Amino acid sequence: MFIDAVSATDDVFGLAQDKRGRGPLHYAASKASVESVRLILDSQVLGLPVDAKDSCGLTPLMCAVGVPFAQGVDVCRLLARRKEMSVSARNRDGLSAIHLAAIANNLPVLKLFAEEMGKNVEVQQELWKLI
Repeated sequence: MFIDAVSATDDVFGLAQDKRGRGPLHYAASKASVESVRLILDSQVLGLPVDAKDSCGLTPLMCAVGVPFAQGVDVCRLLARRKEMSVSARNRDGLSAIHLAAIANNLPVLKLFAEEMGKNVEVQQELWKLI
């Protein structure tokens, strides 16, 4: 397993990124793998940043909000609670996880942000009116 193969001195984030700048957390989040996301977040060895952005400016949370699986909400909850700032982070087009959840019509995730986390889901973006 990758976690067993790395040492505390390895640049895990650099080793684990692909050519688009996505790391294991991006992929685990995009596949709604609750177990993998939890393992990566809880690993003392990996130390992968929760809010790391890929070359498009997408964070793992942004990758998770468009997932149509029921576990996607659990993944979003894990990521957002680990670092609440990631909810308001913007990609290179100026869109946040809230925008992307609305675009994907992911009502359970929008409900998570609004009701459980107290986020304002009526965010503005230059190209769009209130969502």
